[in-house]
Amino acid sequence: CGFAALVHLYGAFWLPVLLLAALPLWRRKALVPVMSACVGFGLTVLPYVLYALANWGDFRGQYRNLSDRFGLLDAEFYLTNLSREVERYQPVLDAFGRQIGASVWLALLIVGAGWLLYRAVRRGDQSAIVLSVTSASLVVMFAAMLSPKTTMYLVTLWPLFALVAAAGFWRLWQMRAGRRWTRLSLLLVALLACGEGIVAQSRVQLRAQRTTPYLAFTSQIASYLPPDSRILAMQHYWFGLAEQTADYRTLLVTINQTNPRYVDEPISFREAVNFAPPDVIIYDQVTLDFLRQITDPSDAYYNLSLQMRAYLGEHDARLIATLHDPSYGELQIYQLDAAAGETPASTGSAIGKSAAGHHRSPHGKRLDR
Repeated sequence: CGFAALVHLYGAFWLPVLLLAALPLWRRKALVPVMSACVGFGLTVLPYVLYALANWGDFRGQYRNLSDRFGLLDAEFYLTNLSREVERYQPVLDAFGRQIGASVWLALLIVGAGWLLYRAVRRGDQSAIVLSVTSASLVVMFAAMLSPKTTMYLVTLWPLFALVAAAGFWRLWQMRAGRRWTRLSLLLVALLACGEGIVAQSRVQLRAQRTTPYLAFTSQIASYLPPDSRILAMQHYWFGLAEQTADYRTLLVTINQTNPRYVDEPISFREAVNFAPPDVIIYDQVTLDFLRQITDPSDAYYNLSLQMRAYLGEHDARLIATLHDPSYGELQIYQLDAAAGETPASTGSAIGKSAAGHHRSPHGKRLDR
């Protein structure tokens, strides 16, 4: 559990869940195992806790923008999370009725959950108790305490769901009434579901083959960069450009320094950039979409968009390359004149053109996450 928590904070959910599942089995002998588990968990996460305490200001700054995820003393926090939990399962729910595998999975999950509950309550089956309590507890904790309702967090629950579905399959397989036809039906449905999965995976592989390799795209970007340049760009390209540039700074951190959500004393975009003045600024599809969508002066990000455009003009930015890639969209590379004055130049026209492709910026127009 400690290692799971080090990988992701929500991995700590496993500690109370497993202890809760084991209590009915340990009963009066539970004290020593519970204490041992808690001590082991504490010792595992202790180095990280000490590291965070030693750099408390940085730790608070890093988690500042996530503060809305930790409203543990607010009843509305839990009610809102519970009311929105269906969003996490929406992609799965959308697949029911359209995909055989999804429908089979749901049916087996329902049968398995019912059978495990019966064996846990009526027969005291230890395996059924552990799997039922663990699965149900994690589902409830995710629903009540996890405000991001993204499907990717289900990666923690998929193994448990698979075990529950397997229990459902085994229950149907062991039925005595109509055993022959039941087993033939199960095998046929399983084969159809597997075949559907193979076809879907083949499509994914074909799509992957058509996707521009990351290193090929970043190498193309690097071919336009002046030697020993300091780059300001979104963090997505750092892996491919770090060894080919003198310095690489993320545009997202610069933008966050202008936002009171992330810093106590926000500064202008110009001031944030000038902490480490770049030689080259790269605006990718995400950034360009952000700038092109901000046209309403009442928009909270309107001033930021003006400042980002103005900075290019103030430093006589020269558009040295525009790349169009079917996988990554449009990317513009600007070389700045470090000795330029504060007189704005006309550099907004390239940004103002319509975007090539439909690459949405994260959270709509927002670049702050």
